[in-house]
Amino acid sequence: HRVVISHGDLDHSGGLRWLKRHHLIQSLLTGEPKRIGGQPCYQGQTWHWDGVTFSMMAPPLGRWDQGNASSCVLMIQTGHRQVWLTGDISQAQEARLQGMSRVEILQVPHHGSRFSSSLAWLSRMRPKNAVLSVGRSHPYGHPHPSIIKRYHQLGIRLWRTDQLGSIAWRCQPSGCQLDE
Repeated sequence: HRVVISHGDLDHSGGLRWLKRHHLIQSLLTGEPKRIGGQPCYQGQTWHWDGVTFSMMAPPLGRWDQGNASSCVLMIQTGHRQVWLTGDISQAQEARLQGMSRVEILQVPHHGSRFSSSLAWLSRMRPKNAVLSVGRSHPYGHPHPSIIKRYHQLGIRLWRTDQLGSIAWRCQPSGCQLDE
């Protein structure tokens, strides 16, 4: 089993201890290997499993252990459909990302922080759907109202875990469906 933990913050890595106790982890990739163990993720890593391609889009080689800025950004592709998992990247990291087309599902960067989801980046990504992973009464005030407004203005369908709970999708080369 390969596990990717974007970075070491507890809201991203909190389940790792349980996974290690209950599953054989053959490979752990993270943007903060000094903080949580494992090997560093870096732009250019690619692997294939069951007809699906996994490509690491960030961080750049050698940019590890820098908190949110070193978040692993993973693109998952089946056919021409892409799902992007972005961790807690900010607009500075968004600006460096390449290779975006036909994004079916985007995990909203940094829980909808006002320092993420730039208009230029979202316009390039053009995701059909965005999943916002956030708890109720978030201590940092995520998601920021201006970010919610930006997604709506661009016609991106937003799915929120604080309103829906767990959100699951089924993706095939023909498209992705919400698994209700």
